[in-house]
Amino acid sequence: MGSVTVDPAVLQQIGANLKSSAAIIGNKVTDARRQDFGAAQAGRSYSAEGTKVHDGLARFATWLQNWQGAVDKTGAQITTSATTYATVDDANVRKITAVGVQLA
Repeated sequence: MGSVTVDPAVLQQIGANLKSSAAIIGNKVTDARRQDFGAAQAGRSYSAEGTKVHDGLARFATWLQNWQGAVDKTGAQITTSATTYATVDDANVRKITAVGVQLA
């Protein structure tokens, strides 16, 4: 039978990296929402196209915000899971050694 090794410290670092990435993406959401290009900037003959560009930028900002939220929640869940793994493993070791089994 195979085995799996879980390194909580590595998982916590992965979670922290994801949360850091989410913060960077969040900054890009702010940048995307600052884009004011629209009908007026496109010019009189291209107002319809300018409106389409404006709407596309708004959809992009929303998509980016959703992505940021997903990355942040994934990082948080990985960090929480790593802590849970460590806590459960520590408790199991205490229970096993309490009955006299030597783990080595």
